[in-house]
Amino acid sequence: MQRRLYDYQLSLAKTSVELEQAHQVFLQLYNTTAHQGLLKDHFTPPIPLEVLGEARGRMYNEDELASKFSHALFPRTTNRYGCVTLHSYHFYVERGLPQTRVWLWVYDEQLRAMFDQVVLAEYRCYYDRQTRQVRAIHDSRHIEI
Repeated sequence: MQRRLYDYQLSLAKTSVELEQAHQVFLQLYNTTAHQGLLKDHFTPPIPLEVLGEARGRMYNEDELASKFSHALFPRTTNRYGCVTLHSYHFYVERGLPQTRVWLWVYDEQLRAMFDQVVLAEYRCYYDRQTRQVRAIHDSRHIEI
């Protein structure tokens, strides 16, 4: 349920700034709202921020993160029309960035095209982990920059 609410709120964003703001609002709401799983486990109060306290997780620099996700991170250069090719699939990223290096990131069933840490386009995809190849790309969503 939380994921669907998150997806809906992000779909309303028209710019990268609005996208970041929606993300921060969601995190604040998520971390300060009672959760059914915590209620079931008898946590009092059942609020993630209270349960986790000062826990922050591990911090990684950009190089470490890139190496951890490198199995599904593909650098590509757009053509003069703003399109790229990945594993025999040719698709649109952003017309305003001809001949520009972008990163294609595959995670679960999502393919994201990114430039300078900004998501330009999203597609649904099927990524075959054994062959390390994208087998299908569909349902595009382009973000205004």
